Amino acid sequence: MKRLGKKIASAALALTLTVSMASSCFGATWGSYFGANEAWPEAAMGTLKTNTPSGFNAVLDVIGWGGVWGCQVFQKTSVKKDDTLHVKFDIKGTNIKKWVYVKIAKKDDATGAEHTAAAFWTQTIPGKTIKIDKVMKSKDIADRFTFGLGGEMGDRQGSDIDAEYRYSLIPDFDHSFIPDEDATMGTDITVSGFKYGIISKATSNKKTNLKNLNKYLKDGGSFTVKKSGYKVTLSASGSKVAILAKKGSKKVVNFKVASSKLKKFKKKFNKGKAKKARTAVDKVLKAKSGLTLKNIGLK
Repeated sequence: MKRLGKKIASAALALTLTVSMASSCFGATWGSYFGANEAWPEAAMGTLKTNTPSGFNAVLDVIGWGGVWGCQVFQKTSVKKDDTLHVKFDIKGTNIKKWVYVKIAKKDDATGAEHTAAAFWTQTIPGKTIKIDKVMKSKDIADRFTFGLGGEMGDRQGSDIDAEYRYSLIPDFDHSFIPDEDATMGTDITVSGFKYGIISKATSNKKTNLKNLNKYLKDGGSFTVKKSGYKVTLSASGSKVAILAKKGSKKVVNFKVASSKLKKFKKKFNKGKAKKARTAVDKVLKAKSGLTLKNIGLK
């Protein structure tokens, strides 16, 4: 999908760009790269204004036309194939609709091949906060979590090694994709409430699985899901895993499970109303973490 108008406009835009100080760095939590700041004229120009564990503010003076990788905000990660990933954040932009590509991946420096564990698109809309809450199964290994924020015109096939794959994630891309607005424009993009949990497949050790689940819920946030007539909430409470199941307004399960008391809570799950809710809890746990009640010693 080539857009001749954008290509012609690029020559004029290149004359307006000046190379400023390098922005490829690691700050408190996030690293950043603005390609036009580093002599890639078709990329984005800007700065990372705020940088905290819960998010960032990227000020793009010019979004450019070099695709999403013209501006990158990233952090290190460690993902194995078949891990379960929980990604949660709010994102908003100031003045234009703007494509944003989120990718968890690793590039093999020796071969140039790219391993993509998980990826998805979102789009900022002026005046609106977009809420992202995704649970994904890792398809491969990864060592970097990246927001791609550069100007995306949908024509990077043959230029970016991941272009074909990332465009394939947009339904009916050839007919439905609308490119970012004028490449000479700028925008501010803010990510807040960022949470990111990773949990590996179950081990044979139930206490280890419970500990891993606790960390996953702390890092990625809690879940509340309606299932089979129950409202099930899974969350971390200190070093314990909190399991709440409500039938209407009544709490039929309200456990804070410690690894030292698995037998006690297993017995509780086998009695009365808690036993009836157990299947619903198990299904939610499996869907959101890949683990089961059996894996954590409660069945």
